[in-house]
Amino acid sequence: MESWEYFKKNFDPNNIIPYNFEPYLPDSGESGEGGSGDDACLSPPAEPETIAAVTIREWDQLDEKTAKWRLKHFVWCRCGGKCRQMTTVHESVCCHDLVEAEQKGVGNDILCLTEHDRFKQLVLDKDLLKIFMVQKKALEEELKEDDSYDDDDDDDDYEAPEIDNGAYWLQAYSNCSYFLHNMNEKCVGSAIPSCVVQAINEAFP
Repeated sequence: MESWEYFKKNFDPNNIIPYNFEPYLPDSGESGEGGSGDDACLSPPAEPETIAAVTIREWDQLDEKTAKWRLKHFVWCRCGGKCRQMTTVHESVCCHDLVEAEQKGVGNDILCLTEHDRFKQLVLDKDLLKIFMVQKKALEEELKEDDSYDDDDDDDDYEAPEIDNGAYWLQAYSNCSYFLHNMNEKCVGSAIPSCVVQAINEAFP
């Protein structure tokens, strides 16, 4: 069972999860009186801060039955309480859980991936996000043209895309894929840390 010092360090009054500090089931898999063997999956590690990081690919292939405890116990957040309790096991991932985030300094140079200077620039900076969207729209329009496409004529007719918070939100996730996953926006469904999700949602509600 985690120490009181661990709870004091990780307690977030703005994200109180019911029963989060209830006694845990034994890690041995023994369910106790009246329990079932499956209940052992709801028991978190004795020392969550020592959970080993895995690659994004490994997390995407995780057997969710072995990590059901993340839905009941919020101790998996180790980046200073910047994550939030999520509704699925796949979403219940902290930046400290991912090797790719560690490679960017998480756990050493910075406490949370959202503190990374490149993250703030690529994922949260509106001016840069707008540049990405305008360039993407221009490329899409160019690809629609036939062989008689004229650069000069197109410049006169080009209309910049409408940009609202929803558009910024989508582009932020796309850029996050480039930054963290080294993939593009077509790679839907890959793990994105809860702390990153919250940062994007707060920036572009």
